[in-house]
Amino acid sequence: MGYYIRILSPIKENVTLEIIYNCLRNKKINFSIEHDLESKKLNNKNWKQTIFFYSKNKQPILLNRDIANQKGNLVKEEVKEFLDEIKNLPVTKKKKEIESRLKRTKQIFSFQIPTSDIDDSGWNLVDTIIDILVEKSKGFVQVDREGFYIDKKLVLKIK
Repeated sequence: MGYYIRILSPIKENVTLEIIYNCLRNKKINFSIEHDLESKKLNNKNWKQTIFFYSKNKQPILLNRDIANQKGNLVKEEVKEFLDEIKNLPVTKKKKEIESRLKRTKQIFSFQIPTSDIDDSGWNLVDTIIDILVEKSKGFVQVDREGFYIDKKLVLKIK
């Protein structure tokens, strides 16, 4: 069973792989990605998936991107699943905020985390990319078996 961390964004404008790549390099994070370093590929606004490698001895980290209203996307389905998951929780200000944010979601970035084979440097890579995506896409975070985070704070717990 996969373990996922998602960044749900209210905007369709893309955070290109070039932006992620440059931010990671500026922060001196050690990694490589599956794409060639050709500018046109890293600058592709329509990317849907990439793989981040951070250690020769560890499984890579997969990052997917789904955009609402594009063929084969999972945005509507995932948003519905999250709304169903929280519908029976007590009504609170934070729940209403999450419901509102979910309904405005236009794209989802999702990490598939190899939990049995990730170390501190892998988590550092994931955390740094999450920070980049949240900032650049104005998104918020959903973590499987934990809940929804805004500004790195758990605001709505789910099971």
